[in-house]
Amino acid sequence: MKESIDIIEQIIQEGAISDANLRLLVDSIVISEKNKKLHIKINLNAKFERHKDCYDEEGNLTESVFIA
Repeated sequence: MKESIDIIEQIIQEGAISDANLRLLVDSIVISEKNKKLHIKINLNAKFERHKDCYDEEGNLTESVFIA
């Protein structure tokens, strides 16, 4: 799990999105692990359609769902 947190920190450090802009966009990031699988939930600061992406162990997108 620490490895995933390090990846998020690396994205911020590389300038893909500034820390200040990320804080304006994202309300919270919840990272959890269950049965050796990592779950990341990102709660945004605006009302958007509900969206869920599922990835396999190699990071390939396996399912994408939009809920109005």
